[in-house]
Amino acid sequence: MELRFEQSVYLSGKVIKIRPEKMELNDASFNACGLHSPHYNVTASQIILYPDIGWVVSYWGLFWYSGLPLMPIPTYLYDVKAEQRGRPNTPPFPEIGKNSDEGTFFHERLTWHVSENWNDRLTFSYMSNKGWGGGVDANYVANKSNEGYVRLFANPVDQWYGGITHFYSFGEDLNDKVGNPATIWPVFSEKHYALQLDLSYNEFNNYQRVGIVPGVTLYSNLTDVWNTPLKYKWSVGGARIREKASALELNRSKIDLGYLLDFPLWQNAVLTPGVELNSSYYEGNRQWIRQMGTLSLHQSFPGWGDPDFTDLKLKAQHYFKVEGNSPFLFEQYKYQPLAEFFAELSTNVGSSRVGIRTDHFLPSWNPNDIDYFVSAKWHCYDIIFTYRSLRGETTVSFGLEPPK
Repeated sequence: MELRFEQSVYLSGKVIKIRPEKMELNDASFNACGLHSPHYNVTASQIILYPDIGWVVSYWGLFWYSGLPLMPIPTYLYDVKAEQRGRPNTPPFPEIGKNSDEGTFFHERLTWHVSENWNDRLTFSYMSNKGWGGGVDANYVANKSNEGYVRLFANPVDQWYGGITHFYSFGEDLNDKVGNPATIWPVFSEKHYALQLDLSYNEFNNYQRVGIVPGVTLYSNLTDVWNTPLKYKWSVGGARIREKASALELNRSKIDLGYLLDFPLWQNAVLTPGVELNSSYYEGNRQWIRQMGTLSLHQSFPGWGDPDFTDLKLKAQHYFKVEGNSPFLFEQYKYQPLAEFFAELSTNVGSSRVGIRTDHFLPSWNPNDIDYFVSAKWHCYDIIFTYRSLRGETTVSFGLEPPK
């Protein structure tokens, strides 16, 4: 029997048991490819689907590519909400690259244990600047309103580092749960507000080791104003922050507010002006206030039957007012109180996508970042090569992405 969950996940199994909170499939397989002969799939003795949290979990399986078994996987987790959670789905292959902090590195991450409200991964790493390292990280879901992320890692140079981040979501749903005749469960909704709690030790943030002991942030997700094209978001929070390199430990309170308005122009073009207020207040009567305006243009150019064959994103940012500065090095990283111009251009080249992202200070046009990327895209997965030229950083990674 074959089933489809959401718009992208295809499951099959010889024996299927449907329960209110989960679905169990024995002698099963799944993929997010959608083809009769998928490019990849996972076969397993058992697959469990948790529809409320969006996890597809396989036990004692094989990862297949083009009909060939590549590697056994004791446990594998595919997260339907990966983009929303900010943690992309990856096949069980290592991430390889080079940067100034770690040197040449590889990171292998394997899911180890999954239950209805918990999943964890083991990480094994080698870094030429730091030696062998590793650790464990985990997502947990207490209920539809409470979830979080726990992590703990170590290596000979940085020693122990890690933390916990918890989210409590509440308020009205920002998007309705719309059912689909071809799916069993409806799509996910996002709440209006969230409370974020942070506790961390010696974690990596903008090339600095930073700890939060603790931090609390209340924020709204991007919301329209009275069903108009005008949207807003805000956040308010406080934290006690430790920074290793500067030897500072200070209290910080922060208030952010932003508005933006989408103006559709000609076909496939949207102009978005916006204003932002970012205010940070530090122990010792120090403050850092930035009032800025932004103007963004997003233009897609169709070609060869693809409406997004070439994609252009432009953004200008200007500070109306800057007062003070942050005492922390991680907040000062790549910051100058100057106008900036951001640009991103990407286009399809055969089955791949190539692009460039730039960030320049104005009016001097001195570069802040110039990044090149190539995404060798297939129907439902890609291999991503990124080169950050001003930092000399290279990364090769793999991603599982449902077809658009």
